[in-house]
Amino acid sequence: MSKIIHSMIRARDLGPSLTFCADCFDLQLAHRLDFPGSSLVCLRNAENDAKIELTWDKDRTEPYTHADGHVAVCVPDAAADRARLIGLGYQPLNIKQFKARRRRADCPLPLHPGPPMATRWRCLNATATTKQSQGPALPHGRIKQASPKNRPRPPGDKGESANRVLILPMGTLYLVRHGQASFGADDYDVLSPLGHQQSVRLGAYFRHKGIRFDAALTGTLSRQRQTLAGICEGMGVVPESSSAGLPQSKPAPAGGSEAPAVTSMGAHLLWPGLNEYDSAAVISAIHPHPLVKPDTPELYQHHFRLLKDGLAQWMAGVVSPRGMPSYNGFVAGVTGALEHVRTHYQGNVLLVSSGGPIATAVGHVLATSPETTIELNMRIRNSSVTEFAFSPKRHRLVTYNTLPHLDAPEHADWVTYA
Repeated sequence: MSKIIHSMIRARDLGPSLTFCADCFDLQLAHRLDFPGSSLVCLRNAENDAKIELTWDKDRTEPYTHADGHVAVCVPDAAADRARLIGLGYQPLNIKQFKARRRRADCPLPLHPGPPMATRWRCLNATATTKQSQGPALPHGRIKQASPKNRPRPPGDKGESANRVLILPMGTLYLVRHGQASFGADDYDVLSPLGHQQSVRLGAYFRHKGIRFDAALTGTLSRQRQTLAGICEGMGVVPESSSAGLPQSKPAPAGGSEAPAVTSMGAHLLWPGLNEYDSAAVISAIHPHPLVKPDTPELYQHHFRLLKDGLAQWMAGVVSPRGMPSYNGFVAGVTGALEHVRTHYQGNVLLVSSGGPIATAVGHVLATSPETTIELNMRIRNSSVTEFAFSPKRHRLVTYNTLPHLDAPEHADWVTYA
């Protein structure tokens, strides 16, 4: 006997679609299959095994104008069942197999046992020619939907409310790490020439994709604000004053100060809670002797080993680096910015910060361990983009540490970590 396992619908914009399914129907990520041009993202809740499969065509920008989906079923013997359907006069497609890397680390719900995901049979996914006695076939395995007047209503519902769905406002938060800074120089807090190029290139990418921002948040550090200026340059928008800073005459929300508005980008908020931790202070807390300026691979490795150890002790409350808040205070600065975004905006928001705050934001959303948050921090690349889908209720991770603006071969040597 066949068992329905999922229904597929297409999603043009994956982030808001995930947020909508979670907020309205409590559907959580079950598993995900990634391909070069698309992803299959399966969602379910704890009430049953059947899933909704979102098919995301990554390069699509136009809305879908037709219903293209399918119902997937599981059978004990696909070949035998295909032969049975042929005997009944149907014309199912051939059985196809595919393999893809399956994400399991980000699955918040246990996976139920089932058939191997390497085999999928979609006999309903094509227009079938049926026997005349069966009546007209539904193209592409679509299921005819009951009309509103015939749709069953919940007990006690006497009006039209049964046909309404509450759609919550949703948006996308783009978290960008600053461009390459001046690691090893007397003043680290300045973008290198390559760091400026990375920032401008990212802005050009946003412009090419037609992405505009309702607001921009940065910390108060020079490298973060210089990165925003480079992004604006690449987008063809210019802040009213690239040198203006703290504080402004207008009242600012708690935790942030209002900087001049960015033309075509909305309000620009300077948010001190998005500043990076002081890596020198973290290392000094566990290694009080001065370090030799790193200029060899061995010295770089020694520097980052000490940094990881110092971060772990700071996060555990063992050490208190000079001039820095407690780790809980650092987290509060980051989560305060996230809360401000989800409670004040609905569209696209740009947040330019550093590796520590961005890794902390991801760790907060995914509830990772301190060790995992440190590893996320160590892997994040300059000018990389991390996306959160957000609603008034929560943030959800969509992508992490991507460099879509540097994927061309001529930009391979632009990828940096410092």
